[in-house]
Amino acid sequence: MANYYTQTSFTVEDPSGSLNKMLQSKEEDGGLDFQWESEAGNIWFFMEESGDVDELADLLQRWLVAENSDQVIRFGWANTCSKPRLESFGGGCCVVTRTKQRWMTTSQMAYGLSELDPGMSFEVKQGKIFVELPDQRIITIGKDGVE
Repeated sequence: MANYYTQTSFTVEDPSGSLNKMLQSKEEDGGLDFQWESEAGNIWFFMEESGDVDELADLLQRWLVAENSDQVIRFGWANTCSKPRLESFGGGCCVVTRTKQRWMTTSQMAYGLSELDPGMSFEVKQGKIFVELPDQRIITIGKDGVE
């Protein structure tokens, strides 16, 4: 039998401690489907074996709304399996703001790359994606979007 996992690990700044208080309250009300630790004004979110990334994104968005914050929270996750099974590996990324959540899975990323114009090429270096367009222009995509 195979075991399936959803894993993530990232931090969110919480200088006022309000996210820490929200998390403590949620734990008292029945728990959370992810782990977290607070240290020095930051909250570390992680999932060692499995967890609910939707619940995590929803909670972060409720916190951003409650704080009227313009902070942008980005995280990725991995879906893995203890045995080689078809369609059992992947993951994705999420961007959470006060007003929206944007999601993309690795399957969606792969599909998007397969739809690139045949005259385009791309390369990943130092955490950035460099896309060469058919007219020889190069677009750089970093963690903050197109540069």
